[in-house]
Amino acid sequence: MQHIHEVADPGRDSRPNRAQRRRRGAVGVTAAVISASMFAGVGMGTAGAVAPSTVRSSAGCSYASSAEQAKNVQTCHVWSESMQSYVTVKVRPSDQLPGQQEQAVYFLGGIDDGTQQGGIADEYATKYTLVTIVGNGNAWSSNWQELPVDADGNTLTNASGGTYNPQWETFIGEELPAYLDQNFDVDQTGNAIVGLSISGGQAINIALKYPEVFKVAHSISGYYQTDNPIGYVLIPYVLSQRMGVANGLDGMWGNPFRPGNVWADNDLALRIIQAKDNGQIVIVSAGTGIIGSAAEFDELWGLGGPGEVIFGSALEAVSFISAVLLNAVAVVTGAPVRFNYTMGAHTWTHWNANKATEAGMVQDALSEFETGPKVGASTAVTEAATVADVLRTSSGDPAPPVSEVPVEIAAPASASASAEGAAAEGAASEDAAADGGSSVVSDPVEPAGAESSDGAASDGAASEGPGAESSGAESWAPESRAPEGVDSGAGSGDDASDSDASGSGPSEGAASSAGSDSDGGADSADSGSSSD
Repeated sequence: MQHIHEVADPGRDSRPNRAQRRRRGAVGVTAAVISASMFAGVGMGTAGAVAPSTVRSSAGCSYASSAEQAKNVQTCHVWSESMQSYVTVKVRPSDQLPGQQEQAVYFLGGIDDGTQQGGIADEYATKYTLVTIVGNGNAWSSNWQELPVDADGNTLTNASGGTYNPQWETFIGEELPAYLDQNFDVDQTGNAIVGLSISGGQAINIALKYPEVFKVAHSISGYYQTDNPIGYVLIPYVLSQRMGVANGLDGMWGNPFRPGNVWADNDLALRIIQAKDNGQIVIVSAGTGIIGSAAEFDELWGLGGPGEVIFGSALEAVSFISAVLLNAVAVVTGAPVRFNYTMGAHTWTHWNANKATEAGMVQDALSEFETGPKVGASTAVTEAATVADVLRTSSGDPAPPVSEVPVEIAAPASASASAEGAAAEGAASEDAAADGGSSVVSDPVEPAGAESSDGAASDGAASEGPGAESSGAESWAPESRAPEGVDSGAGSGDDASDSDASGSGPSEGAASSAGSDSDGGADSADSGSSSD
């Protein structure tokens, strides 16, 4: 099992600490504002420690497009010592004031980086720094024991032109937090990590391995039981068919039938109790697999006809079953996991329909780890409901509340269907139920004497989120597809994504809107493909 340790930062002793940087920033900004007020004859206003619109060019950041600049989304090229390559990271800085806590929400990609998930990031308040990591989904967002190879046995090429050596957990849990601390004043504790589809389970897995960095983990339509024959078949199949990686069975976590493999160390059903010991909050969202609207059906049909309709429904059904099984483990162990079950398939229509509720759950969970005055935290009055309620309701109808504790395994003792939350910027929140069916938010039933976790509520705060781009990784991946009628990213403006010079890689399911890697290279179509 990977050991948890503090981030190594050789240069930290020689640079100002966060408090010093904030004090210096506060003095400089305050002086500038006073001077401007004196000459312009205007009253003083508030100023951030570093303005969100300030480009960290010295840290390898720039605006990839005018659309991203309007959203204060910077494209940064971050060196990974563990992978010996630059990694493209999208950052939307917060608007926190000097001395306020700087929490971040990290977004991992799935197989496809449909720009629709930019709407998910847009739901987060500007008090949070949003960080979208590009390219991690092509290797399951994991550390590999061996180099991945293609069907011909050839090693793959990374974004910097060298041999691709995936060490994503090390980069996300150690190297990136140190970079964000130094260049964006983001704290290296008290943050959230969000993953979609194949990166959903890994978002929780990475959080458990780095519990100080990530206090909140959210998985959307993920998969959680890996150390079993189904996992041994399913994970290598996805890596082979979708990513072009031929040695997923033994290359990533070691051959599961030989000593030295770490499949069990990455099985969340076996490890979820660690969240309780770590004082973390885990949020798991899953659809039933039942198509909840005509828009969902049209999205899947447009991707490949009846085959995609069946496949998109089946993928989400598998995620739903996996979530219910994890729910059962949470019931037995008292792990602090909050579940949100909805009607829908493995589609952007489904995910976007529930984005406000789920972003609110993450923000409410983050508010429990705030160290200063709470700004914009939402509260809600909620009612209990069960998985069965979702199955009984038709698309678009709210799940009926129940008045007593249900008996199903996945049923909560106290739970919440998210109500209206106050927007962090004072705007009214929007319902997340459009096109996506009913939603059930629940905590697991706690055994006697176990510590229960609080229900989460929708924050409803909307702010600008980071832009999406293709992975900037390898040319060995298949081109992804975008559903009809949906924007697919931008390399120049909002309409396409750049990949690096090595070729067009698979676009990732990271929460981001349009944008492109400033490295240049051939344009590739972003995808909203439902199939992960």
